[in-house]
Amino acid sequence: MKAAYLDRYGPNDVVKIGFLPQPQPSPHDLLVRVRAASVNPVDLIIRSGRLRPILPYTLPLILEGSAGLQRNRSSHRKSRD
Repeated sequence: MKAAYLDRYGPNDVVKIGFLPQPQPSPHDLLVRVRAASVNPVDLIIRSGRLRPILPYTLPLILEGSAGLQRNRSSHRKSRD
C-alpha cells in the first residue's frame, strides 16, 4: 500500500512516502480503504518525537474511507461505522 510514514523522529524531512506491506487484520479488526486523509497537530507532535508510538508509524491519524475486509462476521461493526 502507498503510505506516508515515519521510521524515525525529527524535522519535516523524516516523513517518507513509499510502499509498505498491506496490513492483515486480526479477527476483530476492520481494514479500511482510505479515500481522504488529513495531517493534524497530533501527527506533527508524533513526527517531532514529543509523542512516540512504535516505529514505523503510518500517518495520518485522521482519515476517511470505506470498509474493506472484515474478518469477524459476527462483529457489530458495519461499513458505515
